[in-house]
Amino acid sequence: MTTPSLTVEDAIGQLRPHVTEDFLRTWRKVGMIVGYRNLGRALSAIAPRKGAVKGIVEAQVGKRELTDDELDDLQALQEQLFAAEMWFDTYPAFHKVPLRTVSRFRKRTGLLAKGACQLMVEQIAVNAEVAEHLRQRGVPVECHSLTNSWWADCEDQAWGQDVFLEEWFGARAGTEGHTGDDLLPMFRKALALKAEIPRLQARMREIEVAA
Repeated sequence: MTTPSLTVEDAIGQLRPHVTEDFLRTWRKVGMIVGYRNLGRALSAIAPRKGAVKGIVEAQVGKRELTDDELDDLQALQEQLFAAEMWFDTYPAFHKVPLRTVSRFRKRTGLLAKGACQLMVEQIAVNAEVAEHLRQRGVPVECHSLTNSWWADCEDQAWGQDVFLEEWFGARAGTEGHTGDDLLPMFRKALALKAEIPRLQARMREIEVAA
């Protein structure tokens, strides 16, 4: 990371007295393979725990030193946030998840049952052709008229989505852990992580503001 007063050239100049040419060549090779941004983020995640985190937080807050427990909590939150962000970097297509949960009222069953109960139903996006096929099989399908999109109740398989696995998994498509049977759990994980990232960020801000 650079600042208006510290250019990339200046930063490299500061590093050169402390590293060898072999180190620089290795650094460039790793950066070209995984990407320099990912490499920098990975290094930040394995930085020295208490001293480095304490110095960063004190510079940002300037009120009091964090306790060891707070530093441990902050480090753990940073690692979780990094892992979640890296997951979406690995699977960028999952930023948009064709999965939703809707509420539905159903009549109670049984001889003496009265009224209806509310259920939460998970649905996955399908195209019109798959929607018609599922409707004929008795699978509940709904059409969203404003967006002209079709949503089918999930039955632990990603209807109509596993034909284009490479769009979701890239080169991993078809390998262990990246097949049609794994797609629906991955959608669920993406939704969970999208909700988890703001929570982690909010918790980190709470610790820093409390200092």
